[in-house]
Amino acid sequence: MDSAVSTAGCRYSIVVIFYVGLLVGPAAFADDPGWDRFTLTVSGYNASIDTQVRLDASNLVHGTSLDLEDDLQLDDSETMTQYYASLRIMDRVSLEGSYFELGRFAETTLNGSIQFGDTVFPVNVDATTSFAAEVATAGLRWTFLHSEKLEMAATAGIYWMSMTAGIDTTDTGLAEQAEASSVLPMVGLSLGWNLTPKLQFTLNGDYLSIDYTDFEGSLINLRAGLRYLILSNVGLGIGYDALEIEVESSNDDFSGLVNYRQQGPKLFMSIRF
Repeated sequence: MDSAVSTAGCRYSIVVIFYVGLLVGPAAFADDPGWDRFTLTVSGYNASIDTQVRLDASNLVHGTSLDLEDDLQLDDSETMTQYYASLRIMDRVSLEGSYFELGRFAETTLNGSIQFGDTVFPVNVDATTSFAAEVATAGLRWTFLHSEKLEMAATAGIYWMSMTAGIDTTDTGLAEQAEASSVLPMVGLSLGWNLTPKLQFTLNGDYLSIDYTDFEGSLINLRAGLRYLILSNVGLGIGYDALEIEVESSNDDFSGLVNYRQQGPKLFMSIRF
């Protein structure tokens, strides 16, 4: 799956929104203090993870379907850092961006023969398994319902995803690695509710489903949060996120499947104007 957006471009889109927000945030939309003009949020996310991977051979013969947590002993939970930025550029239009990355490694002895790509790993061999993921988003949010306490909005943008899985056996010299990356469109809905002047509840959901000739994929991303302003421009909060990505492809760049799920609670701090 070819990517039209570089890793660095996705990673630094949030930085651009951040600096623009510092320049224009305090001065813009001064007549509507109940809602953020600019927000930067950093979250500590404790995620439960489930990953299925299959890498087919170059002749398209199906490889072994693997559960990386059960079969290859990767940790099924991970604490990661998430970044989110939003800038309201018009009364009802905002720019948004987010980013997180994940890296896991494990060593195990294979209890069965595995075909991963063009390589067959024999039983009882010591193997090192790796899995890395990067997910970035960029989009526009249009607020179609706005009041002092409630906002509802529609979102549209892109998800950039890159996932890399590898198996390496030092003793035998066998090694194989697969990478799947793509830029996919997304649509979603968001809700903001000012429960009190200092307490805000948010709920967001994104969805996409694509079916091409040699590519099929879907994504569901749900996020809920409750933020309390400890200072006028600083908030602390708790939330819960759930992300599910399913990709199956038979093109030249990647042939196989990746099913990735993560969910769990988070703590976050936000700076807002």
